[in-house]
Amino acid sequence: MRRVFCTVLLIAAIAGCSSHSASDTNATSGPSSGPGGSQTQTMQVGGSSINMGKNAIDPARLGLPIYPSAAGNVTGAMASTGAYGLNAMVALKTSDSFDKVYAWYKSHMPANAQVTRSTSGSTLIATFVEGTSKDKEVKSVTLVSFPQGATITLRSRAQH
Repeated sequence: MRRVFCTVLLIAAIAGCSSHSASDTNATSGPSSGPGGSQTQTMQVGGSSINMGKNAIDPARLGLPIYPSAAGNVTGAMASTGAYGLNAMVALKTSDSFDKVYAWYKSHMPANAQVTRSTSGSTLIATFVEGTSKDKEVKSVTLVSFPQGATITLRSRAQH
């Protein structure tokens, strides 16, 4: 999960740098770890603001259903805002089984959401997608099984 998060961050930074208007300003808002702090970091890149960390974005702002027993972690969220709009991701986990989480999302996502489900070895993967690349707003939920439960990744992209 950390590798995916770092890859997304790197892509966002490269995209911002390609405009040649990137700022070298890195500002930290609150401690990067520890109880009671904001646990986020903010970086300005090419007119965009990127927030990373546990409290980078409230999952409710994504407009997606949040599984009842899901919990976040310190590196589990990222949000970037700029002239193009908002791109956000929140990674959650639960000790409930993949099948239970899948059934819950199947009943809580819109009927027109595109659903894919696959298996890679012993890992189960499912994705629910609302919208297409042509839409101003695209939302998705990705589920991945692991021995102690499932990870849930919520993503939203809203263009101006």
